Amino acid sequence: MKKKTWAVMGLVVGLLAACADDTNDSENHVGAGETAGNSTAGSGGSKGGAGGWTAGTGGSDAGSGGGNGGTGGVPGCDLVLPTSYDGAAFETNAKVELAVIGQLKALNNLMKEAEADLTKKPTKAELVALLEAGDPSLKEVMTSYYAGYVDGVLGAFAEAAGKEAVPSDPPSGQGGLFGKWIFDEKGTDLRQAFEKGAFGAALFHHASKVVAEATGAADVDRLIAIFGAHPSFPGDDKDPNHPDVFSASYAERRDAKDPTNPGHYFRFKAAAIKAQAAAAKGDACKAEFTGALRQMMTEWEQSHFATVVYYLNDAAKKLTTEPATNDTLAGGLHSYGEAVGFLHGFKGLPAEVRTITDTQIDELLALLNATPGDVKSYKLVSEAATEAPKLLQVLQKTAGIYGFTAQQIEGYKTNY
Repeated sequence: MKKKTWAVMGLVVGLLAACADDTNDSENHVGAGETAGNSTAGSGGSKGGAGGWTAGTGGSDAGSGGGNGGTGGVPGCDLVLPTSYDGAAFETNAKVELAVIGQLKALNNLMKEAEADLTKKPTKAELVALLEAGDPSLKEVMTSYYAGYVDGVLGAFAEAAGKEAVPSDPPSGQGGLFGKWIFDEKGTDLRQAFEKGAFGAALFHHASKVVAEATGAADVDRLIAIFGAHPSFPGDDKDPNHPDVFSASYAERRDAKDPTNPGHYFRFKAAAIKAQAAAAKGDACKAEFTGALRQMMTEWEQSHFATVVYYLNDAAKKLTTEPATNDTLAGGLHSYGEAVGFLHGFKGLPAEVRTITDTQIDELLALLNATPGDVKSYKLVSEAATEAPKLLQVLQKTAGIYGFTAQQIEGYKTNY
């Protein structure tokens, strides 16, 4: 009986408003919010319902569709999603982000060249110059925590370049090439510490600021670029035209490319398409726009830590391969270094933009013998039998933080 009474009262008030003097029409009519503020039920009831005359979301005084203080009765969001992303303005909108990606490539490639050729020995000054090049520079978009850490990494790389060295217990020397990668004397894969750490500390960090200030479609282009993808979303880091790079390349490796069950890469794509479509609708789809941007960041973060799962599993296998050789040990230490870099790069990010906390990161780094200032990564070579099982402990803890299922974990152990 109460619902019918309120409905009747709402109808009476509505009829009285319709008969009011024409000079007061804009005040007495719900206007653009009229459809959402009808008088029959909670949405549009006469007093307290969402859309009621006094305080509801379509009310005339303060409701979101009211004539005096509401948001103007914006129509509901009616999205029709296209099947592809429109990248017509991509290069213009994402000019800054594409430049940052280029700077990361330049510094990373210089380090790669030193790993491939011992005669190439970049100085710390040369490496730091690339870190600080551009406007903004990699250093400027990086968290202050990781910018300080990377300075030491680049110095250690310059010291180790041009040498060969096998990590020993206790450590000695200044590190060098072990297998195909340059490590410091404590077993830190130095290029991975820089590159994979930068994925979180620089790229994801910059993206989180874009999301916080996002106003429209141009910002979606910017997120795609800093992620390392292209509007065509090839899902392939070997694509001849627009290969996925950096974060995007690792996200696509965790994605089985099953149209019926898309992984993080293609869910990122779907969220980007939705964000672009919502942006075109303006305020009517503002909530959908913001939600889609956040979904892009969620898929990005989870793809990072799915990759931590991949590399920890790979490292554990290689470090326990019998008979152990320098190649298998170096390969294991390298995979371990990838995982540490991905993990460590999220330390120092604003707490509200990520799932994992600094406390959890510190706990996992300690289990991995990778606590900054107390690194003992070399033990994975000298004491593999006792230290390698800790990698699987960290794998399970990481999966628990992100709620990965057993099926997901198994899938993440594959490079697709």
